[in-house]
Amino acid sequence: PTPTDAPGSAAASGKLWSFGGETPSTPTAATVAYDPSTNTWASAPNMSFARSAVSGAAIGNHLVAAGGNTGA
Repeated sequence: PTPTDAPGSAAASGKLWSFGGETPSTPTAATVAYDPSTNTWASAPNMSFARSAVSGAAIGNHLVAAGGNTGA
């Protein structure tokens, strides 16, 4: 995956998810998932809009991204 600064993250469905952040100084909507059973990263659907310093949580198998900075 592309390195990011200040992404959100959460664990759900047996994977570690990382979303948003800055690359290098522009907020991104990118989402990636790490699967420890295969030791691989994969792209996932993007968030609806780019933001950094976003908080992440999992509720069951659902990811929640809250807050963050859009750079506006």
